[in-house]
Amino acid sequence: MRNLDGTLSLQLQTRQGRDIDNLQFPEYTAHRRRMEEGLVRESFRLEVAASIRRREASAIYNCHGMTFALRRSGIQEERTVDLILADDGFRDILDRDVLPGDTVLYYDRDGLAHSGVIVSNTMLGVTPNLRVLSKWGRAGEYIHDLNTHPYRGVTRIRFLREESDAR
Repeated sequence: MRNLDGTLSLQLQTRQGRDIDNLQFPEYTAHRRRMEEGLVRESFRLEVAASIRRREASAIYNCHGMTFALRRSGIQEERTVDLILADDGFRDILDRDVLPGDTVLYYDRDGLAHSGVIVSNTMLGVTPNLRVLSKWGRAGEYIHDLNTHPYRGVTRIRFLREESDAR
């Protein structure tokens, strides 16, 4: 459904058949895409230098849209992510049990701040070295270490796995 401001809401549902609130903004122009990438490179030089850019900036989706909606749309509200977690059978797991494909959620004092997908877990002795794929705000997607990202004030990190038999 196209909204008056040019945004689009797609018909997305959880496995339990409940609607997922979402919002898709019109795609950036090439100039705007370069501008958004330049801003993240300038503001977060160390984080960008320690990461691999996988995909360029897009207005269509945000980090939660990448993590839970296959880049089709943005998911804005924490309550919507909570609905997906409950209806799609996600369960919390320990960092030592994390595997590629698992989900990571970052929280700050205001609630859910960021999400991503684990792409690798190599053990350094008994310590997991986790790499994450996530979308950084209005910029692109980056592969980065668990704690190398532009989100300040993270107070808690959750790891989750979607159960294959959740229905």
